[in-house]
Amino acid sequence: MYSRREFNKSEVVLSNEIKSKLIEVEGLLDKLPNCREKSIALTHIEDAMLHSNLAITETGILEE
Repeated sequence: MYSRREFNKSEVVLSNEIKSKLIEVEGLLDKLPNCREKSIALTHIEDAMLHSNLAITETGILEE
């Protein structure tokens, strides 16, 4: 389904930066009471991490 490969150094850095920002968002969402909408938002954060890593794997990153 998806090809597997190791990230190079710059791809690891980008993936970790994305993860860090998503963890920040998760922390903000923790200020909300538990509800269906919060659960869905947390699921979308997980999806964002998954799909950003898939994008890095499939296309690489733009070098500045």
